[in-house]
Amino acid sequence: MLDHASAFGDQRDPTVVLLPPAGATRYAWTPHARQLAADDHHVVAVDLPGHGTHPDPSFAFESAVADVGAVLQATERGVVAGHSLGGYVALHAAVAHQQRVDGLVLAGAATDFRSVPGLAVSAVSTALSPVIDAIGHSERATNWLDDLTGDVRDDQRPPDDVDTHNPATALADGMRASAFQDTWPIVETYDGPTRIVHGTDEAFESHARELAERVDADLVRIDGDHRTPIQHPDAFTDVLADFAGDVAIAPLAPE
Repeated sequence: MLDHASAFGDQRDPTVVLLPPAGATRYAWTPHARQLAADDHHVVAVDLPGHGTHPDPSFAFESAVADVGAVLQATERGVVAGHSLGGYVALHAAVAHQQRVDGLVLAGAATDFRSVPGLAVSAVSTALSPVIDAIGHSERATNWLDDLTGDVRDDQRPPDDVDTHNPATALADGMRASAFQDTWPIVETYDGPTRIVHGTDEAFESHARELAERVDADLVRIDGDHRTPIQHPDAFTDVLADFAGDVAIAPLAPE
């Protein structure tokens, strides 16, 4: 398994691969992973490039997709789920490794960046990212990032003795990488089961609704905003467990 990944549960159980949002690490998935493991799922949470303890200094979709492929090869197959930037990685990975992906979960990752509102968001993200980079190691940036990500549990933060990439710099990197993407056509080339998760107070609900219709996906709304999948682990874990319980396939037992 990858050094920048954490595994939970029995490898003989169906696998769920979890990919975090920009600026976050694999530890953000700890409560979700523990609950899924208790419900007979094998869970692998993976740091994105330029995040957490990943050896790459900056984010790149190609590297992130290759990491998911390495996990799926080790586990034979699995459900791939991601939040925000992690969701955009998940959709690329689901297409690249389609034969090993039992299902795809996209949380806060349904924005059409080629629409007028999506282009505006991309322009703002691109303009803000160098500012975040410039102040990335300041106390102000740390406080701002805490406000942005909201309250999280202690077990969702990296341990004190683990050296990680600067989260503000990682966030800026992810913002640049996701801007102006044309993701909807990519999702349309994935033939497996798909679930789109969107917060009731999250922007671009019409995008989530339209994408779900275009790819014949389940659309599940959970109370809260874009931060809810990480801030409120129980709600998102229930969605993951329900979906994975329906579509995930356990690896073949050795003869």
